[in-house]
Amino acid sequence: MELNELPEDIIIQILKHVGFMYIHELGLWDASLVLLAVCRKWRCLAAPLIYSGVYIHYSENNDTLAPSEPKSAVLRTSIDLVAATNNTSLVKYIDVNIECAIFPF
Repeated sequence: MELNELPEDIIIQILKHVGFMYIHELGLWDASLVLLAVCRKWRCLAAPLIYSGVYIHYSENNDTLAPSEPKSAVLRTSIDLVAATNNTSLVKYIDVNIECAIFPF
């Protein structure tokens, strides 16, 4: 039996596990998009899982900077991709992660 011949409920469980690992444990939301490219069946099953959340991750990388130096910040979000693919109706939650370093004055 090939992977694509598994019942849909089994494939959905696999997609949930892999999607959760990529998105929540590794913080790699965009890496989960490869699940949409496997085949049409997987795209139909994975889209509601992958696009169920919008991710906004912001972090400041200030470990090596002095307080007087400009801050280096990284913002990663999935908002533009979800909107561009017309999958906003699948969004059920927003995950916001903000990491900031505070320097004493």
